Amino acid sequence: TTEREKERKGRSSISLSLLLCLLPWQRPSKCTTVLTGLSCSFLRCWCSCSRISTPPPSRLSSTPTSPRPLSPLPTSSAFRPPCMAFASQQVYVTVVLVAVLLTSYCSVDFSAQRSERTEAIHAQKTEANPTIEAIRNSESVHETAEKADTGRFRDAGHAHDRAEKAEAIRDAFRHAYRGYKRVGWGKDEIRPLAGTWANWLAGRRAFALTLVDSLDTMLLMELHEEYAEARDYLAAELSFHADGSVSVFESSIRLLAGLLSAYELGAARGTADEMLLRKALDLGERLLRSFPTHPPSPIPAWFVHLLSGEPKYPSWSSSRNWLANVGSLQLEFVKLSALTGDVRFAQRALGVYRHLLSLRRPPPHHLFPVQLDVSTGKFARDIAGGRVTFGSGGDSFYEYLLKLWLLTGRRSAAAAHHSGVQRVYYDEVVPRTLEHLVLRVGELTVLGEYRPDEKRSVPEMEHLACFAGGLFALGSWASPRDPSSEAAFELGKQLTHTCRTAYASTVTGLGAERWSFSTVVNEDGAETTQISVLKGRYLLRPELVESIFYLWRFTHDPIYRQWGWEVFRAIEKHCRVENGYVGLADVQNERSAADDFQQSFFLAETLKYLYLLFSPDLLLSLDEWVFNTEGHPLRVFEPEDEWLHLFEF
Repeated sequence: TTEREKERKGRSSISLSLLLCLLPWQRPSKCTTVLTGLSCSFLRCWCSCSRISTPPPSRLSSTPTSPRPLSPLPTSSAFRPPCMAFASQQVYVTVVLVAVLLTSYCSVDFSAQRSERTEAIHAQKTEANPTIEAIRNSESVHETAEKADTGRFRDAGHAHDRAEKAEAIRDAFRHAYRGYKRVGWGKDEIRPLAGTWANWLAGRRAFALTLVDSLDTMLLMELHEEYAEARDYLAAELSFHADGSVSVFESSIRLLAGLLSAYELGAARGTADEMLLRKALDLGERLLRSFPTHPPSPIPAWFVHLLSGEPKYPSWSSSRNWLANVGSLQLEFVKLSALTGDVRFAQRALGVYRHLLSLRRPPPHHLFPVQLDVSTGKFARDIAGGRVTFGSGGDSFYEYLLKLWLLTGRRSAAAAHHSGVQRVYYDEVVPRTLEHLVLRVGELTVLGEYRPDEKRSVPEMEHLACFAGGLFALGSWASPRDPSSEAAFELGKQLTHTCRTAYASTVTGLGAERWSFSTVVNEDGAETTQISVLKGRYLLRPELVESIFYLWRFTHDPIYRQWGWEVFRAIEKHCRVENGYVGLADVQNERSAADDFQQSFFLAETLKYLYLLFSPDLLLSLDEWVFNTEGHPLRVFEPEDEWLHLFEF
């Protein structure tokens, strides 16, 4: 065998030995396998080199050396066969490589063990409270919820389609936000086409209403950059020390609830922002002065001056207030008391409920008329004040009757007893609404308006009343064993279908402010339902998409996502402009003039409900959160929370 062949054999032996070290790294005895491979490497190198006993022929000599018999290797360091020189270098390289690989492998192994332990701890936390843990990690929210959504409700294609639509709605919010930033940063609301802005207190201090109203939407949409920018501005500039009067109702549902909701969503992520709570408390103190301190009436004023606390009323009335205005403060004021420990807010707001529920309600419906006389504390008896409606003036009062129980009493019988609202809603509102307000017009179900002068309900609906579909479905979902639960859920579905049909009947595919419903007989004698627009404006309102969102959550019927997407596409087509979104003056006109106003509730409610419609359910669980009437989620109280004393006064 020639020296070249032996050298090749030595190289092959070392290569094979190295492979022996690398191949079997799978089972528990990893270190033993590696050391065995290393031993094989040394052995094969030695065997290869021990068969070489002659020095190499001189590369300078012309006469080759005669071969000699095999003999033991010389011990002198002066002589080293070429294969041995090659082998020693390769052995050194092999040892280094194996050492490095062994160290890396052990490091990876230990890291994997640490990762497994971390995942186990994370899984225990998520199991203990999946909603909070999911919200703290935005990726976990979507991953967990995606798994929860699998099965009979959707497949992978649906998931991809849903995610694309959610992102489109997110982009719409960013577009509205950028328009607000360009046109009226720090102001209350903007006029996108005119490029101007409008404040509640004309010409005076602004409250950055659009920012406060949409803070929680930014958090839910994970718009971290926009949220940080808005939060920093509010920390530096937001102040309610202003010389002017504001609506107690609007300030509570938009500003106070916006601050409280952002605070609680942040707290659920482990980052409670005390600045938000401090500003909410400051506003609450100023609104609290709208409540009278002496009998005969606990009903708050319509407006309150932010500096002096002086109560004020609109020009058309010196002492009246809407039912919705005084009966839709309870969620916000009770939550403020719970977060601050100051019971005055809950006491004043719940005192209004105690008073309203004690009043005699007029026959035959025995429901709640829309106006109250603040001076006497009684319901108005005239034509205008004696109406009963789920539209303007009455809407959110009925909403809060249910939601106060969901916020406080659903998990505690004692709280339900003290709040006194659960049985009022289920025993009185639902059956009496079905009997006196609900009308069947052709194939549609209409939530009419009771008029005392006509002593009947008329088949007319406001856009505002379209929230009732979601409300009745929510009540049924929350108390499925109640005798009226099944009828309430069916009513919710039918009312949502009616409002969606009214949308689809217009030229633009968007909802008017008010409709009337009637039946007409065709030439062939068939009876059909006719929908007539009474007030044609569209103001970017959320009520239909709110009901669609609730029905989707309770049924997972894909028709609701389809309806929601149709509304969003119509908004994009007819309402999107360079600096944001505007309303329409006439929904029956394809080329309608714009209602040049970007409402803060478009970002707070309309886009939020649309986004949640196409988001996984666990992003915001209805078991853990209750929406106020402006779409701001507030955290449900736990049975062990120290808040029951708020109801005992």
